[in-house]
Amino acid sequence: MKKESKSKSKNEEKNNKKSKKEQNIEKKIESNKDSILFRDVVNVLLKVEKCKGVNSKDAVKEILCDFFISVIENHPKDFTKIYYFLSYKIGPTYLIPDLQVQADKMEDLVIKLFNLSDNSLKDNLRHYGDLGQVASDIKQTNEEMNAFHNYVDETQKEKLTMSDVMTTLEEAALDQESGEKSNRIKLIYNLLVKSDQHEIKFIIRFIEKNLKLGISQSTLLSSISRAISRMYKNTFEKDIHKILLKSKYQLEDEDIMFGYVIEMIKNKTDFKRLVDLCHIRCGVPFRYQLADSSTGIKTMIKEIGKNSFTCENLYSGMRCQIHCIKNKITIYNKCLEDITQKYPEIVGYSSIFITKSIEKNKKDIKSFILDCTFLPYDKKNDRTLNIQELTFFPRETGMMPQQKQNNHICVFCFDILLFNGDILINKTLKERRKILFSYFCETISFRFAKHLELEKTDKDEIDEFMNESLLIKCRGLIGKLLEKNSTYTPGEVNSSWIKINKSYYKAELDTLYFVIMGAKYGKGDRMRLYSSILLASLNEDEDCYEAIVLTNGALKNRQLDELLFNLKDHIIYYKPSNYKLGKYEPDVIFSPKVIVQVKTFFLCLNQASAVGLNIINDNFGVSIRFPKIIKLRDDRRVNQITTSEKIIKIYKSQECIKGNETTDGYVSGEDKK
Repeated sequence: MKKESKSKSKNEEKNNKKSKKEQNIEKKIESNKDSILFRDVVNVLLKVEKCKGVNSKDAVKEILCDFFISVIENHPKDFTKIYYFLSYKIGPTYLIPDLQVQADKMEDLVIKLFNLSDNSLKDNLRHYGDLGQVASDIKQTNEEMNAFHNYVDETQKEKLTMSDVMTTLEEAALDQESGEKSNRIKLIYNLLVKSDQHEIKFIIRFIEKNLKLGISQSTLLSSISRAISRMYKNTFEKDIHKILLKSKYQLEDEDIMFGYVIEMIKNKTDFKRLVDLCHIRCGVPFRYQLADSSTGIKTMIKEIGKNSFTCENLYSGMRCQIHCIKNKITIYNKCLEDITQKYPEIVGYSSIFITKSIEKNKKDIKSFILDCTFLPYDKKNDRTLNIQELTFFPRETGMMPQQKQNNHICVFCFDILLFNGDILINKTLKERRKILFSYFCETISFRFAKHLELEKTDKDEIDEFMNESLLIKCRGLIGKLLEKNSTYTPGEVNSSWIKINKSYYKAELDTLYFVIMGAKYGKGDRMRLYSSILLASLNEDEDCYEAIVLTNGALKNRQLDELLFNLKDHIIYYKPSNYKLGKYEPDVIFSPKVIVQVKTFFLCLNQASAVGLNIINDNFGVSIRFPKIIKLRDDRRVNQITTSEKIIKIYKSQECIKGNETTDGYVSGEDKK
């Protein structure tokens, strides 16, 4: 009897855990009846797809603006779902993970769905370069054949709603099982079966994270701002846009934010109140404040002027937010993803940090949000290690690096933004630091960022501090204003923080971030191995990836082989329609998944590059001179890589090309030296 009761209690616990998810899904299914038809959303996207030309961006905004007004008036509950769909998200980043389905799995689904041969699909993909378009054309042919034979497809009787699509995708994203136990592929397959010829195209493109519509995040928010300004009347679109951005940066949960927006539109509430409603809170991540860049210590001192400031070490680690409420600790990375389970040791260090601080200072700590950086740390020699020791190069998916077993993580805290329920972002850095240092005390694994207090600007003293920072493998230093204009502005580049990277210190450019889009085979000993990789930047206006350089990235053969071995799962045998290769001809093409951090001495013109082709000089694009791959960046999303617009801007700003345009001829495989 005791054994039976124990087994019953275990089953009840399992059922309770499942029931929460099931209850949420059931609630969503009930609300699906009143949801907008997914076909109506797709019709709008088809209109956007046809917009091409000089004024296409404004035409896209106008189409989306009219659509958003209609949705807010008739289907307000679907507004956030549509926003997520156009942003390649399923829900708030910190709650719902990305739906990661490999390209070959999607191809297998299409083969199974239409009973195709592998060669037939490959031929279609080579022709279109778009799996969504291929599936759409085949579906259209099948529907026409069914209509000709008067065959009624039972799956097409029930029309998909926006809620149906997002509920299914959410269920698939939350499925943590792997292998045969995973229900993810079945859910997506059933969704594709129910969709019509146009719906299937955009569902597949959503899963591949490219709708091929040219709707960037800024275009999307601008369209929403235009819609709200028209509904409010006599309100400037720019003012609405600023309020939306500030609110979103403070509260990265669109469900909550747009819930407030729709409520305010209904009640005609003063829209400026949205910023106060979307305040930062424990348990919900917000955008990090970013530092402005400086080209040297003299320039930094000039920009700071006579204001009181401090210098801090700029650690070469992973930035994170640590949220604590009622002793529950949550950690968010730079992508605002919850990484608490990935780094349980940080949770342990944070608990010790809180306990020791309470014991020493005899002050109560109920809740807080800390802005920190963590990185590997060698306790024996009391020194920080390179971030590669933590992430491994290249990092294998789902595996913890061996180095992590030998070395510990150390957290360096440099700001506090909420304490015991009080929001501190509007306080000066001096006031925030006073709270941080008076309530908390350092431990071995949880420390305050090393800083230099300056009564007056002393270049020699700052120079010495910079050299000390570089000796302990820091990225450089960051100067921060202490009093005037030193409030914390989430999501913005704030001139009260000025960083000097060691790359600037050595007269190099800022680090850039590219996606690996292809590779080329070598010659001689490396005939069957890859000798170089093709890097690409993001063209936001055209929603495509543009090849910038073919290089080995200053990697050793072993590192290059390891990197490309980990890319084998991302190989595709066709050129996607959103790839611009320029004159580069890679032997292998990869789907845009792996991001690398690159530094370089300067940019040049190159006939092979697709970036800025014919913009600066006829028949030339902008390329990288002597690129060096620093590390993989699995903490960045594909939409966070360096844009082609920024590359062109950096090239134009270079001292060496002012009044003297330099070019670099096309050299296959390697940069011309």
